[in-house]
Amino acid sequence: MNVGSGFLSAFAPSFAMFAILRFFTAVGAAGFYTVSFVILIEMVSPMYRSMVGVAINFGWCLAFISLPGVAWIIRDWFWLQLAVTLPKLLFISVFW
Repeated sequence: MNVGSGFLSAFAPSFAMFAILRFFTAVGAAGFYTVSFVILIEMVSPMYRSMVGVAINFGWCLAFISLPGVAWIIRDWFWLQLAVTLPKLLFISVFW
């Protein structure tokens, strides 16, 4: 749902459709994060769980810090949306 709605939001004909698709992207991202966090914490020994629980959030921090730079390089919102969404396709292969 995250990848599909994120990809389709690049082709949204109106702002309302874009906002709806971004909502579904956020819902999918929240589910993806929750499942990934639980699986990762269950795989790590109890001694390292707090450190790994904090470390999993570094990806979000890095993405938020780098997004303005990527948006400055890719000025068109259509290509920016695709550039942000297409790397998520790599994560689909992890689950299959």
